[in-house]
Amino acid sequence: MILNNVLTVDTGLTTAWARWSGTMFPEVGQFVCSKRLTQMERITFMIRSFEATLYHCNPIKVILEMVELWEGSDKSRMSAVRGDTFNLALLIGAYTATAISRGIDVELLTAREWKGQLSKEATAWRVKQINGEVYRSEHITDAVAMGFSRDKEIWHLKTTVTSSSR
Repeated sequence: MILNNVLTVDTGLTTAWARWSGTMFPEVGQFVCSKRLTQMERITFMIRSFEATLYHCNPIKVILEMVELWEGSDKSRMSAVRGDTFNLALLIGAYTATAISRGIDVELLTAREWKGQLSKEATAWRVKQINGEVYRSEHITDAVAMGFSRDKEIWHLKTTVTSSSR
């Protein structure tokens, strides 16, 4: 079943979102924070941008991609060593608090839970197979893919979708 009035969010300094309205073609967007800002300036910018997205989309539920450490991944370990993993966890906590303070249900979902080991390229290919769309950024593609992954039949390409669903 396709989500309705739900926002799926790929979190990070580039935060992308997909607003689901019961079709295979969600409204999408993203906001990007400059790395040149201080940590507090980044958090402030990202929270304000997320608040504006919540206001625009008015969801009843937000599904946020949660941070996790992949022990077998050098990239994941380096991210933790640099502090990026902790900063991302801080941002996710701020998004969670922002949504909850507005009475919006929140679900935290790890990448491992929704896509497993799929690469960015495989995720984009699967999204294109589902709705025929190629999105302008990998972050938006991930936000859309998170929504599709909620329906295992669609996500695993067991259900054929036609463009008439639009």
